[in-house]
Amino acid sequence: MDRPHVAVTFSHIVAAARVVSQRPTVQREQVFPHPPMPANPPATESPAIQRDTSDWIEVACVSKPHGIGGELRVKLHNAESRVLFEVDEVLLRKGVTGSRAADAADRVVTVRSARPAAAGFVLLGLRGVDSRNTAEALRGFGLCVPRDRLPEETEGEFYVHDILGANVLLKDGSVLGAVVDYISYPSTDVLVVQGSERFEIPLVEDFVLDVNTETKVVVVDGVDDFKVS
Repeated sequence: MDRPHVAVTFSHIVAAARVVSQRPTVQREQVFPHPPMPANPPATESPAIQRDTSDWIEVACVSKPHGIGGELRVKLHNAESRVLFEVDEVLLRKGVTGSRAADAADRVVTVRSARPAAAGFVLLGLRGVDSRNTAEALRGFGLCVPRDRLPEETEGEFYVHDILGANVLLKDGSVLGAVVDYISYPSTDVLVVQGSERFEIPLVEDFVLDVNTETKVVVVDGVDDFKVS
């Protein structure tokens, strides 16, 4: 976001979307239960987005349908996030987000229900998605919320969203590739970097030396062991 230059110790994923922090404390969001809505509202076709959603951030993705009533099982990018219980609408975005422009398939839809599932998952009902078939068509879609619904970063934090597409340089200035994804493994969190070769680089200060979210440049070192075949 507005942290132009961050020298990081990547030790925690915090807040609502995927955020990296150098601080040992984890931010918690205040919980506001989503207001109840009818279980089966009339099916309506959600209109194409008509407003600027370029600053919406992906916080989850559709894993699969749940049941036969159109409910979605969605995987949170941050298992501790409560933001889907707080927002009234989400942006459905097809495929990888990063810095790409809005797609014709993108649309803003109303949240009609949200309830917790297994750790890191939410069961989400969306207006106009009222059958298993319509839910199945959304498999793999990203779920985005307005940036201003997410907690502000503190010093030493940044949203991973802000470095998707960033150039990745070695310490000597040579280009390694670009950040194309982020993965949270049980043992560590990694940036996925694609160039002539693919790397999964742990988000720790030994390997990620510097992040500049304003110029979208990440400097790394000692990453040869993290090539992905």
